[in-house]
Amino acid sequence: MKDFYEERTTSKYNPGEIELVEILISAYRKIGLTDMNVTLITPYNLQKQKLKDILYKYQISAKSIDGAQGQENDIILLSLVRSNQKGVV
Repeated sequence: MKDFYEERTTSKYNPGEIELVEILISAYRKIGLTDMNVTLITPYNLQKQKLKDILYKYQISAKSIDGAQGQENDIILLSLVRSNQKGVV
């Protein structure tokens, strides 16, 4: 998946990964896990902002790595945004 950035910031985001996060959350809800059981962590501020656009309907917040410390949930989703030139982390 290709990462993107916006002119006003050096932070990056990945729309394909955002879509994958929404697919995963929908699957977790189908098996009965509540929104309160999910923590989503990303080190990129722009990815966090873009994730908030879809996560509000699930009542899940995207957090920075520091912001997620101390939380205990059943599911931790980690959104890293970028990969190397071969397309793998």
